[in-house]
Amino acid sequence: MKTLIIPDIHMKTKQILPRAKELIKEHNVEHVVFLGDYFDEWKQQTNARLYQITCNDLLKFNEEYDCTFLIGNHDIPYLTGKLHHYSCHLLNIRKEIVQTLQQLKPQLACDVNGWLCSHAGYIENPSKYHFKNIFSYPNYLRTFIKMDETFNSSPLWIRPDNLTYRENLTHYKKQCVGHTPVYKATFLQTYKGNELVVLDTWSITSTGYNIGDQSFAIIDNDGKLTIVK
Repeated sequence: MKTLIIPDIHMKTKQILPRAKELIKEHNVEHVVFLGDYFDEWKQQTNARLYQITCNDLLKFNEEYDCTFLIGNHDIPYLTGKLHHYSCHLLNIRKEIVQTLQQLKPQLACDVNGWLCSHAGYIENPSKYHFKNIFSYPNYLRTFIKMDETFNSSPLWIRPDNLTYRENLTHYKKQCVGHTPVYKATFLQTYKGNELVVLDTWSITSTGYNIGDQSFAIIDNDGKLTIVK
């Protein structure tokens, strides 16, 4: 299937999803993958309405299209209860986020025509559970608490510099990730020529300015990845 890859959302559904719908139609896309980080944004921790809009928009989009939702480091704290300083601490919002994630059935990773897609990336082969609904994992809360505390190697937190050393990742030569804000989709050649695409192109600065060029990626049936806007 031809797949549209959507970068980190961070509660910008009103800006990102309408363009995603246009690209789906323009390119005859059959499948959509979200790279995670649906929630939290600079100075919006108490904006309950924006969190609710995000939940509603994601659920509605999922009803309209064939979607795979990946989990990000900004989403996990609402499941584990170990909130960060940037998380929303409003109890009713936290409950709504958990309910939304349960309905979206997020995964840690997915295989898109040979590309390993995840929020931040892998340096070793993913477990078979990583391609399934996270709520089906044995002891999933313990697993994600540990991942949320492992900044240098976790597929929730790892950064591109660490991804350049991936001698233990033998099953995949190509990865597409979000997590690290970039000016435009960034192609990196990593360990032994493995290919890495960083696609967090919709992030903003703490003062509200765009960091990236707001691009997306499309992966064709033959595994060719193309950047689109």
